[in-house]
Amino acid sequence: MNRTKRTLPAGFLEVGESAVEGAVRETLEEAHAEVEVISPFAQLDIPVIGHIITFFSYAVQSYVIFRAKLKKPHFSPGPESLECALFSLDEIPFDSLAFSSVIVTLKLYTEDVRAGSLKFHYCHINKRYEDKHANLNSYINLLLVLSRALLFCRPGSSPSDPHGFSLDGHLNS
Repeated sequence: MNRTKRTLPAGFLEVGESAVEGAVRETLEEAHAEVEVISPFAQLDIPVIGHIITFFSYAVQSYVIFRAKLKKPHFSPGPESLECALFSLDEIPFDSLAFSSVIVTLKLYTEDVRAGSLKFHYCHINKRYEDKHANLNSYINLLLVLSRALLFCRPGSSPSDPHGFSLDGHLNS
């Protein structure tokens, strides 16, 4: 990964850990920041991500994003981070964000703050894939549609491109 890309603290849950506990732990590990979770902000599903392993097996990710506040105004890079910073809404470096989930989260948050009403959001992010193997993609699409699972292999960028996605099924309350 390009070392100039930015992201929010995130990671996998450990066995026996709740989503809130995982968010607090990851923030402490990656930013040496102690936070108090205020509320859930979004659930983002990425139904297909990464490379297709077999005709019937592919990776799925689901993100639960929380709003939180710093318990103390202290933070610094953890062992997995090169730098930590806070940004105002107008300073968010959208062009240097590493992941589509972070781009979507920060855009939704910015829109909510500017509208004066924070909402809970649910949506799924459909990654766009380069169509280098059109026949294979068509075959995989057919197999997955027949098995009642949908795979959208669209022309576009690589799965790791943070801007190569469409946002579907957006619900908010």
